Amino acid sequence: MAQKPSIPKGTRDFGPDEMIKRTYIFDTIKSVFRTYGFLPLETPAMENLSTLLGKYGDEGDKLLFKILNSGDFLSGVAPETLQDADANRNALSVKMCEKGLRYDLTVPFARYVVQHQNEISFPFRRYQIQPVLGIRGEDIKMDAQNMEINGENRLHAVITDTEVMGNENNLYFTFGGTQAVARVSKYEISQIGDRIDFVFMPSKMHFFDKETGVNYMEMQ
Repeated sequence: MAQKPSIPKGTRDFGPDEMIKRTYIFDTIKSVFRTYGFLPLETPAMENLSTLLGKYGDEGDKLLFKILNSGDFLSGVAPETLQDADANRNALSVKMCEKGLRYDLTVPFARYVVQHQNEISFPFRRYQIQPVLGIRGEDIKMDAQNMEINGENRLHAVITDTEVMGNENNLYFTFGGTQAVARVSKYEISQIGDRIDFVFMPSKMHFFDKETGVNYMEMQ
């Protein structure tokens, strides 16, 4: 009996129903970013290892997926290095792999800014929603929703309502024509009408159906 096809551990498929919800969420995020002057950016799934290595610390470097060089990837490796592969693991890795899959979107963004610094205007606001790949303990379930600003890191809103919730406070405001709420520390004292500065942390954002209150993220 033929073996049933499968996908690599730590990855998943998204069927039509899930993709409709995800597309709606991502389109909403993108429209808000564009409203406030952010520009779309896309970088390759793989980068040169010289760009990636050393940016996440020694432990982080071990979590990168490295890509074997095309063709005879052992052609540049000296015989003595192969004889004691365990002792020469790092040397082997550099010789056999010149590229790796990005582990986040921050390092590729930094590389892009340096590489194209004479072509872009500062402050450079970008949004980028792309998958990232690395060896992680948890399931890789969501695309990296990464928004960063080079040279300016503040957005503005006016508080329309507040709610005290014990150890934290909820601040309500209108953002891009949509009612939003920020959950902040109980020590963050703000009043209706206050103008606040903030940045998005997409990994901590939740999207709810207005009618049912269902969390879209939990529906995946």
